[in-house]
Amino acid sequence: MEEKDLIQIKIEEAKVVFILAEISIIFAGFMFASSGIYWTTMVQTMEYNTNINNKVLDLTLHDYSNLTKDYIQKSLNLSTQLVEFTKSQSDLYKISFYLGWIFSAISILGIGLGKYLISKLKKHQ
Repeated sequence: MEEKDLIQIKIEEAKVVFILAEISIIFAGFMFASSGIYWTTMVQTMEYNTNINNKVLDLTLHDYSNLTKDYIQKSLNLSTQLVEFTKSQSDLYKISFYLGWIFSAISILGIGLGKYLISKLKKHQ
């Protein structure tokens, strides 16, 4: 192989590194966007749960004769399910957020490596 062929191969390798960096930054964007969605869902669920708890508390503080213990129990069961759902949303938020940072770091490293490979090729030309 001639030196020009080797240089062309190295240029293609540098292009691949840049493409991988671009793909990583796209994945980082998806991860950050999904973490924002999980965060919003988590906050809305907590607000809804707070409203349910406030209504149950208000109903128990006032003596409503038509209110049954069954209704209060169902409301508390729903509240418990919402707390479990909020915990799962919190876990998904954390995972997505951390993966976003990891893909961002991979992208930064890929861009740095690609620039290094290109500068190294320019020295050989």
